[in-house]
Amino acid sequence: MLKFNSFHIIGILCAAALKCTAEAPAPDKLLPADTLAVVTVKDFARTQTVLKQAPLARLWNDPAMLSFRKKFDAKFKAEVTEPFEKRLGVKFADYTPLAQGQITLAVIQDGWTGQESTLPAWVLLLDSKNESTNLTARLSELRKKWTDMGKQLKSEKVRGVELTTLFIKPEELALSGAQVPGSEEAKSSRPIEVIVGQSNTLLLMGSSLKVLEKVLVRQSGGALPGLNEQPAFEGSDQSILRGSLAYGWGNVALLYDVIAKMALQQSITPQQPSPMGLSPAKALSVSGLAGLQTVSAGVMHSADGNLFALSLGAPTTKREGLLKLLALETKECSPPPFIPSAVTKFRRWRLDGQKMWSSLEAMIAQISPQLSGVLQMSLGALGKDQDPNFDFKKSFIANLGDDMISMEKPPRTNSPEELYSPPSLFLIGSPKPDQLVQAIRAATALVPSATGEGLKEREFQGRKIYSLALPPLSGPQGGRARVFLFAASGSYVAMSSDDAFLEEYLRSPDTTAKPLREASGLSESAQRVGGFGPGMFGYDNRHDTMKFVFEEFRNGGGSLEKLFGDAPLGERPEVDESLKEWFDFTALPPFEKIEKYFYHTVFAGGVDDRGFSAKFFVPTPPKLKTP
Repeated sequence: MLKFNSFHIIGILCAAALKCTAEAPAPDKLLPADTLAVVTVKDFARTQTVLKQAPLARLWNDPAMLSFRKKFDAKFKAEVTEPFEKRLGVKFADYTPLAQGQITLAVIQDGWTGQESTLPAWVLLLDSKNESTNLTARLSELRKKWTDMGKQLKSEKVRGVELTTLFIKPEELALSGAQVPGSEEAKSSRPIEVIVGQSNTLLLMGSSLKVLEKVLVRQSGGALPGLNEQPAFEGSDQSILRGSLAYGWGNVALLYDVIAKMALQQSITPQQPSPMGLSPAKALSVSGLAGLQTVSAGVMHSADGNLFALSLGAPTTKREGLLKLLALETKECSPPPFIPSAVTKFRRWRLDGQKMWSSLEAMIAQISPQLSGVLQMSLGALGKDQDPNFDFKKSFIANLGDDMISMEKPPRTNSPEELYSPPSLFLIGSPKPDQLVQAIRAATALVPSATGEGLKEREFQGRKIYSLALPPLSGPQGGRARVFLFAASGSYVAMSSDDAFLEEYLRSPDTTAKPLREASGLSESAQRVGGFGPGMFGYDNRHDTMKFVFEEFRNGGGSLEKLFGDAPLGERPEVDESLKEWFDFTALPPFEKIEKYFYHTVFAGGVDDRGFSAKFFVPTPPKLKTP
């Protein structure tokens, strides 16, 4: 007969306590197989500690930033935090300590096939670990507050767990002082349902009772298919999904199927005739996006910095259209010797221009034979006015190489024009750059000249520089003159809008400037992303870039409009007046006081049989490293 003493009893109670406070299963074991996308922080407490040591977090909390930070914090509290807390009857600070384990947000298909009457479901999971008793108390308080506030509630038991549905009016989610889009219509629309409950240490929130029940079944070890049994998930880059502090994953193939059905339906019942036979369904089919299966992204931390990894699952056998068009060549991507260390940005892609053009033409021909015919006729006419025997496609496509480079230098002055459009240069590799230049000359006939004088040329150190004045685009200071410059040198055709930068490149064989490849810390950072390529490599000197931006804003020359003023199409975005009150840029400290938080970043990427991958590394600035 078994005998129990006090030590046995204590041991049993401790074991039971440990079982009750054990962390919840990983998100892929909790979520159902029809998960469309998931973002998870695996261990919030640990991640929070890591984030506090991140350079930007330390910058934000630096005493030198106090004046700027206080105003922003006050506005955020008054116009975001407090209104939500008042309307929902919660205090966010009361719930922050509950996040001890994973925090997972997922979107579940839940029968959604693109119809307007339904939407995918969402689920939020939070593991409280040893704070589960506190979680129970908080949820009980919350239900009482909602009842006292007259909120519409409904409670029911699902798998032994009490789930409470809160019905929220759309207008209750508006920010303080903001108008709800279509407010009258929103007030008459049905309420938004948010379901809340607790299972062991796990806080559950979501929009679908059926989906939350699936999570409960998975949590209890039920036989319902889960995300971890989904072939698309298991076939994704496991180094990201298993080795990250936090990761995001999406089932692109599942989402594509829904979008394709919607596009097909639109093609069957078009609202109006499509020009040149263009069809959304046909364009989507030819795009090759059906070959993109999954997307995975994650962040990893070490004392040397933070690494961000991205993986696009697209097997070789399924690559068509855009996926084939953008396939990188497996070739060296390190900065060539003529790239000076003074550049603030450097990008190099190994893309075969001839293969890209061939794939693009094939895509256009499949989407719209009429459009393809117009394109071929237009290209065939280029340059014929100057030389009847000129063949643009032969001169242009046949002379495209597999090397593309872009770079930027710091602004020469603090003027808005320089700050938001710094000197830049773009290089296209070519086996015969002089012939490629002639093709580009012919193509400029399609571009309107601001002066009406057309293309000009001049000599510089034995090379011809061609220039075309372009119509102005709107920017921070209104319209300003622009120019397109290009010239051939070495094995590249160089293009720029900055005379001095272009001339510097043409002189590069004779320069003694320190090359970028010898920049401090660059080689070490490159190793963190797999080296210089193969296929793509990039470098950003955040220190030198932010120096100019910081000083411009601190001295009163910066504004939100200027920050976003040079949109690609020249459209200046409208900035809500209330947001301007959040940012007092004149309260920023001199850059010298916070420059230790800025260094450089690098990224590299390539293609293999599984798909496309890229890594971004943000090294810890040397001045922030502990001895």
